[in-house]
Amino acid sequence: MKKFAALILSCLLVASLALFVGCGNNGTISGNYKDVTSDEDWNKAAAALNSQTIFGDQTEENWKFGFDYNVDFAFSLKMKGEKVTADGNLDYLLSLAKSETDMPDIAGEGRADCSLTLPAFTEGNKPTNSSINGNIYIDNEKFYIDGAISEGENKISGKYYFDISQIFGDVGNLGGILSFPAEQLPVVQNTSHSVADGNALKAEFDEMKLKLEADFSEGTKLKITATDKTFDLLTKKIISGGMRSFDFENCIFEIYLHLDKNGTYVASAINFNINLNSYATLITEFTLKGSASIKATAEMPVLPEDLDTYKAITIA
Repeated sequence: MKKFAALILSCLLVASLALFVGCGNNGTISGNYKDVTSDEDWNKAAAALNSQTIFGDQTEENWKFGFDYNVDFAFSLKMKGEKVTADGNLDYLLSLAKSETDMPDIAGEGRADCSLTLPAFTEGNKPTNSSINGNIYIDNEKFYIDGAISEGENKISGKYYFDISQIFGDVGNLGGILSFPAEQLPVVQNTSHSVADGNALKAEFDEMKLKLEADFSEGTKLKITATDKTFDLLTKKIISGGMRSFDFENCIFEIYLHLDKNGTYVASAINFNINLNSYATLITEFTLKGSASIKATAEMPVLPEDLDTYKAITIA
C-alpha cells in the first residue's frame, strides 16, 4: 500500500506543480486558430512566451496568484497478456504568494479520486484493486489527506500527512521546487530555454515537427499540436539506433495557452491520447488518455484549521 500511495501522491504533486498542463473544457480552449506562418506572428508568439508578467507583478508586496484546475486521466497497459488499468480525477485550487524568501508560499486544497487495478498474473492469486479517495491539501512542506487509501483488503482512513521530501527525496520544501525568481520561472517565462525571437521559436518547432496555431484577437491564444512526424521523431530518439520494438498509433497531443493583452496568464489546457503497440514480450500495449485544465482565479484555497492534528505516516 505504501508503494501505491507514493505513486498516486507523486502523480498528484506533479499535477500540483505542472502549472502549464492544463484549461478549458475537455482539455481545449476555444478560439479562431490559424496556422502561424508569417514572421510577424512567430514574433508575437515568441513575445508572449517570453512574457515577464505571466503571473502578474511578483515584486508587489502583497503579490499572489491562484489556479483552479481539473485533471482527468485513464491508463492501461497489457503485461504478460493481462491488463493493468488506472484512472483518476483531481479538482484543485492552488495559490502562490509572496514570502520573505525568494520562494513563494504555496497552499492548495481539493479532491482526489484515483484507482488502480492489477491482475492476478499468476494462478492462485487474486486481482488487486487499490484506490485513494478524499480531500487533499498542501503547503510548503507537507501533503495532507482526509480520506481513505486502500490496497486489496488493506485499508486506512482518517487524517494523515506526508512530508513531501518522502516522495521527491531531499528537496527541502515545495517552495524550493517552485522557486520563482524571474530567471527560474517555468519555460513560458524568461528562462535560459526561452526563445529570443520568432525565428528561434520556429526553429524549435520545426526541429520537433510540432504545429503551432494562434488567435491574437483576445490577447494571445496558442495551440501546439504534436504531429505524426513528432511521434516518429520521438520513436527514433527513444530507440537511439537500437532495434525498433514499438509503434505510436493514432496519437493525439494538444497543448493550449491563453495570455491576456498584458501577457498575464488566463488559462491553459492539454488533451492527450497516447497509444503504443509494442513487439516486446512483457508489455505489448500501452494507452494513456485524458485532459487537464488550469485557469487563473481570484479564489484562494482555504486550509483546515486542524492540520496540526493530522497523523504522520511514512510512505517511503
